Amino acid sequence: MRRLVVALIVIVAAFALVGCGGGEEEAAAPAETASAPAAAVAAPAEEEEVISDTLSPLEEQVFEPFPTDFEFTPPEISSRLDSGVPMIVFLNDGKQDVTLEQTTIIDGVIDEDYRGIVDLVSFDVGEYLTTETSGTITIDSAFDDDEVARWAIALVQRLEVGFTPYIVVVDEYGYITWRNSGLVDAKTLSSQLIRATSPH
Repeated sequence: MRRLVVALIVIVAAFALVGCGGGEEEAAAPAETASAPAAAVAAPAEEEEVISDTLSPLEEQVFEPFPTDFEFTPPEISSRLDSGVPMIVFLNDGKQDVTLEQTTIIDGVIDEDYRGIVDLVSFDVGEYLTTETSGTITIDSAFDDDEVARWAIALVQRLEVGFTPYIVVVDEYGYITWRNSGLVDAKTLSSQLIRATSPH
């Protein structure tokens, strides 16, 4: 009889210990669950710090040949396409303050890593176009008989430029690898030139 009582006490004690141990695991579970949302909340904060590459809406990026199927292809562009020289085609309005800023950025990037590798072909289209304060442009028909104006206007129309400054990066094969409407920073432009001058 004593053995039976002792055995019952041992069994009850064992169940009590198991019950206590299970309780500790259950108590620990909420603490782990509570830490998970804290990690999830931290992730969006990093995403919010990402800054846009440009100060204007992004252009649709289409890898396509630089258009030469229009009547007035500027010789500055056609000669580089024929010789396979990568280039930056920069359409701008000299009356805008942002033009000088963008020109300085482009010159700095080329001087640092791309002198003799990438050519800059710049067109001040502001003389032949009306640029609104928003940057939107309209073509001035008064320059229809001016050859340089026809080149600039043909570029604007064929490239569907609606805002200046406007940059088109062209690789050695004559393909547009990137285009940008609005001011672009040096880091972004440099990364796009790396892409345009890398073997592909």
